[in-house]
Amino acid sequence: GRAAEAGPSLERASGGVTKLPEKITPTNLVSPLAQFLKGDLSPADFAAARAKWPAWAAAFGQFLTGLKHYNAGELTEARTALADYTKLPGDTTNRWAYAFRDLADKLTKEIDAIPATLAEIQKLKDEGKFPAALKLISDTQKKTRIASFKTQLAQREAEIQAAIKTAAQAVDTAQQAELARQRAAEEQARAKAEAEVQQVNAIEPTLMPALAGYDFRAAAGKYDALTGKLETAAGKAALERARAGMRWLQEFKVQLQADFAAKPFDATKLATRSKAPLTGKLARANDTTLTLTLEYGDTQIKWADLTPASVLKLGEFYAQAFTATEKPASLARRQIALAVFAKYLNLSAPAALDQARKLDPAIATEIEAVFGQK
Repeated sequence: GRAAEAGPSLERASGGVTKLPEKITPTNLVSPLAQFLKGDLSPADFAAARAKWPAWAAAFGQFLTGLKHYNAGELTEARTALADYTKLPGDTTNRWAYAFRDLADKLTKEIDAIPATLAEIQKLKDEGKFPAALKLISDTQKKTRIASFKTQLAQREAEIQAAIKTAAQAVDTAQQAELARQRAAEEQARAKAEAEVQQVNAIEPTLMPALAGYDFRAAAGKYDALTGKLETAAGKAALERARAGMRWLQEFKVQLQADFAAKPFDATKLATRSKAPLTGKLARANDTTLTLTLEYGDTQIKWADLTPASVLKLGEFYAQAFTATEKPASLARRQIALAVFAKYLNLSAPAALDQARKLDPAIATEIEAVFGQK
């Protein structure tokens, strides 16, 4: 718009004249100025002409030279011309020629601020402060009238937008990598936990010889061998449940040994694996043998001679035999021991755990430690 309008105006002002006036006056000054602004007069010829002009005319020509460079985006040349204009001494004859010093000073400062502004934008970009950099660009674009500077600002904005996109992609990539790492770690941990639980579970089938002979210490030793060798919570929990079971089996057997001494049991009510009948009273026992008291002396048999059902019968008998003298907590422990024995020897004691809970509600945690439920 304005550029199109300026052409005819300058054409009229120059009057089509290419020869410069010999003597410059406020009236004819407009002609060489118009020729210069149109480009009909080269900067070098205009500078040579200005050198012969009166100070006031040369000063105004200096200002227009700087303004033309400014509009063309030739900022180095513009700053030099405008700064020189502001330093020229005044002339009392044509003061208007010096009236543009404030504008020249403002434009000079605007040009001077460009490197600092671009440097600050770069600094914010390098620090990853993209929103602050974009705000500075936006604020500066609204203030400046320098086309070349606007172009630089637009280029910086594009670079920052690209950096934002790259950073976002890097963050996304990093997040995806971290998620993948976490999933892999979780899968590895899950697989390790499963492997350790299986390692614990694999022991139980090997216990049958020891369990069949009621050698609960030997059975417990197989689990004790894993102590300190497992790393996962699941593996350790599985091991602790198994070891708890072994402790209850040993407690069950030790308790029976004490019961025999306190209240001998009629051996004729027991069955042996060989189906050989028993006689006398079961009055004493140690970890390997049972002592039967007969009319004319004692005889011994091995624990392993008794059937699992007979051992369970002994436990059930003594669990009821001392109800009048033992505390509920002790009776509850007898019931849990019965349930554990039945579990490992493939027998059934369906009421034992319920009875234990009724006798001592606080013993629920002991039940959970072996059976996984309260």
